Amino acid sequence: MSKRWIARRSLVALLVMFSAAITPLASGETSPIPAGVQLLLFSKIWMFDRSIAEKDPIVMAVLFQSSFRASAEAKDQLLRAVRVEGGRIRCVPVPLDDVKHVAQKLEQVEADVFYLTEMRGIDIREVVRVSRARDIKTVTVVAGYVDAGVAIGLLVRNDKPAIIVNRSAAEAEGSDLTAQLLRSATIITEPAAR
Repeated sequence: MSKRWIARRSLVALLVMFSAAITPLASGETSPIPAGVQLLLFSKIWMFDRSIAEKDPIVMAVLFQSSFRASAEAKDQLLRAVRVEGGRIRCVPVPLDDVKHVAQKLEQVEADVFYLTEMRGIDIREVVRVSRARDIKTVTVVAGYVDAGVAIGLLVRNDKPAIIVNRSAAEAEGSDLTAQLLRSATIITEPAAR
C-alpha cells in the first residue's frame, strides 16, 4: 500500500469520526467541531499539500481578538488541544486587537499557517493579502471566511462534515494540493477580481 493511499483512507476515517464528534455549542466548544478534531483533520489535510507536507513542526499562528469572547475561547481551546494532542503542530497565539494595524502585526509573525478564529471589525481580505504575499496557508472553521479568501475551511453542512477548499486562494498562497484531497473536498473558486 502506498503512503498516499493510507493517508487518504485515514482522512476518510477522520471525516467519519468527525461526523460523530460534531457537538452542540452548549458543550463549551465555540465551534461544533471540537478543537482536537480540527487539529487532526488539518494535520491530515496538510499531508495532501506538497508545499507543507514535510514541515515538522508546522507553526500555526492562531489569529484572535482578546476582547471578543468567542475568538479568545476558540484560541484557548486550540492551545489546550495542542498541549493534549501534541503532534506536529505548534501554535502561536497572535492577538489582533488593533484592527487598524492588522497587516503590520501579521508581517512580523513567523508561521506556516494562519488559523482565523471568528473576529469582529477585521477585514479578512487584509489577512488574506498578507498570507498570499508571504506564502502562508490559511485555515478556519468560521463559515463565510472561505468565501472571503481563506484557503481551507472545516465546516458543518447539513449535520455532516465538510472540507471546503477555496482553490484560487490555496494556489495564491503557494499550496500544491493533491487530487486525493480535492476529491474529498467541496471546491469553490473566488472571483478573479479579488
